[in-house]
Amino acid sequence: MLWLYWLQSAAPWSIVFLVLAWKRRKERAYFSKAHKELYSFLLCWLISPMLLFSLAGNILPAYVLPGIPALGLLVSMHVHKQDYRWLAGVGAIAPVLLLIAIGILNMGKADSRSDRIIHEKTHKNTPAFYIGERPFSGQFYSRGQAKLLDDWQRLDELKRFYLVGKKSDIDVLISKYSFDCEKVFDSPSKRSLYDCIANE
Repeated sequence: MLWLYWLQSAAPWSIVFLVLAWKRRKERAYFSKAHKELYSFLLCWLISPMLLFSLAGNILPAYVLPGIPALGLLVSMHVHKQDYRWLAGVGAIAPVLLLIAIGILNMGKADSRSDRIIHEKTHKNTPAFYIGERPFSGQFYSRGQAKLLDDWQRLDELKRFYLVGKKSDIDVLISKYSFDCEKVFDSPSKRSLYDCIANE
């Protein structure tokens, strides 16, 4: 997945690099003679963040960013004069596409996979528990405070808490243990937020 993030995060230059590398594949002898050390260094610089973070438990697109400067230098090494025209076109179109992508993300598309807006509606001092599974965004945006509920008896010790998860799963839990809960929010991520008060 990290390699796909690299392709996406460095676009369009990641694609430009692959195209140029293919077009110049017969010129690798030139690189190996004239710029062998530099070319090898840049390739290692480009690939090493992906290799390192492939071992991480949670993968984020930002992990590929340390290798992006090397990508720019590698692209410049492959460019010939006849490439200037189509590279200028790519350079002109890329900012427009980036602005369109930012606009789409700001219209809520990113919220369909993230629990950021759920944790914006919670109080920091009130514990939150996920039912079923806790996505990485839930852990990140709650700053590690939201826990996966593995033992419902933990809730007996609390006066107030939040439940987060699929509405059907939370409704079953509320009905089974007679919690006094009020639904606060239905997220585009298909998870709901409930504000609950423990029974006395």
